[in-house]
Amino acid sequence: MIRTMASNEIGAIAAIWLGTNLKAHNFIPPLYWKDHYGRGKGMLAEAELKRIRKEYQGLCVL
Repeated sequence: MIRTMASNEIGAIAAIWLGTNLKAHNFIPPLYWKDHYGRGKGMLAEAELKRIRKEYQGLCVL
């Protein structure tokens, strides 16, 4: 099932964004990502987010 993400889910998605960037870009100081958390969260709030759910949960950002 695919559905549009609700605005009250942005906090959880932003936390995934931060954690993923900290792991995937470990060559960039963690403070950079933490300092840009608010901006990233704001951009996610403006994006069309879809949630994919079947046997697992996933995220698709368009």
